[in-house]
Amino acid sequence: MHRHEELTGVFDWEKNVFQDTDPEQRTIIGTLESGQVVKGRARRGALECGLTYRFLGNWSTHPTWGRQFLFSSFTPAMPAGERATVRYLAKGPSIGRARAQRIWNLYGEQALEVVRTDPDRVASDVDGLTAERAESAAEYFRAHVRLEKVTIEVNDLLGNRGFPRTLPDKVIREWGEDAPRVIRETPYRLMAFSGVGFGRADALYMELGHDPAAIERQGYSIHHALTRDGDGHTWYPLRFASLALRRTVSNGAARLDAALAWAREHGLLAPPAAGLGGSSVMEHVAEAEKANAETRLAEYVGRMEREGMVQRPRWPELESEDQI
Repeated sequence: MHRHEELTGVFDWEKNVFQDTDPEQRTIIGTLESGQVVKGRARRGALECGLTYRFLGNWSTHPTWGRQFLFSSFTPAMPAGERATVRYLAKGPSIGRARAQRIWNLYGEQALEVVRTDPDRVASDVDGLTAERAESAAEYFRAHVRLEKVTIEVNDLLGNRGFPRTLPDKVIREWGEDAPRVIRETPYRLMAFSGVGFGRADALYMELGHDPAAIERQGYSIHHALTRDGDGHTWYPLRFASLALRRTVSNGAARLDAALAWAREHGLLAPPAAGLGGSSVMEHVAEAEKANAETRLAEYVGRMEREGMVQRPRWPELESEDQI
């Protein structure tokens, strides 16, 4: 796997902020308490000063600003020391700053571990923190540990393979803790995200050791060929799909009928339709999205004609054969 480099530290302050093309993201340049500079995209409020984060990315040297850590994603990390731990604990439900300080005073460097693993003890020792509230806080911090693990796994899977730098964050937001499993089982599902095409998803599919002749891969390869073709057609002869398969799998492994059936079942290709203009669409194939758009357009024009809002063009009548 292509691992990212990692940098863990207490986020100190935002040095510069730039609005990103993605309205949910901002490009930030910030510093850690250690003085190291980090640069990357983050949602507003996602990075809080005084909290510890694990950044995943790569080191780079800017010709003007010097050495920077370019992060593709980040996750809250286990803090060290009183200041960072108290601030981290204060984010837990029903804890707040005063109780966080009380917990630190009671348990010191073990404070976070006790909160996560022994909520009954915490509820007994800290005034105003019921057993139910202590358990809620424990689960909150356990979820952070899981998120950190998931973030690292997702970055290991996607890092340095040409995927968009914001992709790890997006897939974790979409699939949560299931993200590593979804990516490993079906890399092609990444194509639902902007900037991910068949080529990169297929390369990851192969690198993960999946069957190169799988019907799923054959179905996606046909769909990819249809979406990439620039001739402007909607329906293509079956030969087009057959040639696409030959470019993806060996002739002996190609299973055109099964691949078409799979792609239609999963909504990638349009189902067989009645003939158009005297030709059988049963012998043709179309991307589902284009075919649906064409159908909607035809229905709209037909409705306009029936309502008298659109008339078909009429050829002028000829007075004599000399006008032909």
